[in-house]
This record gives sequence, C-alpha cells and structure tokens, in this order.
Amino acid sequence: MFTPVLVAGLAVYRAALADPAVQQVTLLTRRPVPSWAVLPPNAQNKTETIIHKDFTTYSPDLAHRLAGHDGLVWALGKSSLGMTEEEYTELPYGYTMAAARALKDAGAGSTETPFHFVFVSGNRADPTEQSSQMWARVKVCLHSLAVFGRAV
Repeated sequence: MFTPVLVAGLAVYRAALADPAVQQVTLLTRRPVPSWAVLPPNAQNKTETIIHKDFTTYSPDLAHRLAGHDGLVWALGKSSLGMTEEEYTELPYGYTMAAARALKDAGAGSTETPFHFVFVSGNRADPTEQSSQMWARVKVCLHSLAVFGRAV
C-alpha cells in the first residue's frame, strides 16, 4: 500500500510494480496518478487506487481494508511554503499519526506477521531540530517514532 506524491511516491510505486515479490499495490491518494507518469505495463493489473480526501480520518471499513496489507510506504507530503509551523506539522505528523492509529485500531499486524510502516521523510530533515528551515525541524519528529511497537 502506498501514498504516492510526485517524485518520491512515484519512484516507490514504480519500484513496487517492478518487484515480482509485490503482488498488489493499493494507492491511497488525494488524486489519481498523473497522466504524464510513466508506469510499467503491469500497473493497471497490479494496482488498486483509493482516492481519499481527508487524511485525518478513516472509516472503519477503509481502515480494515488497509490493515489487511503487509505494510505501507507513507510518501504523502507537500511544500511548506506559505504555511505556519502548526499548519505544516499537521501534514507529516497529524496525518501520519491518524493513519497509524486507524491501522492499529483495525488490527494491522501481529507478533507473527508485523505490519511495516515506512515513513518517507525529506532529504535534509534535521535530527538536531535546530534548522532555520521549519520543514526540516518538523519532518524529523517522525524519524524515531515506532507506532506499532508502542502505544499510540
């Protein structure tokens, strides 16, 4: 399951389509994959796309559908330009935590078959949280978060 956005998300999506070990890809996305995106010929047969507009909430049905996957690559993001730190924090932190909670509540993963939640951050996210660039401080807050191993 993937949340593709432009460069990072499309690169992950293409890699998943090319991997013979990946049997199905579910795209949970705000909008359809752009028509200009160059995809392998198997994309349509291997992909289910779910358009989801509000990443702060998930219906129980949707959460259960998504929890049935082996994992998730979370590549949802956008530029922080024109946003306050509080507004921007909602995107990488609030949206991510809402998805993680919904998946956990829906029973994603177990001791025998863990659910893999991969957060795609930003190049140059600042682990010291001292950057003058607001996005770099915000993105780093998720680097050490282990949702399925701890209480959310």
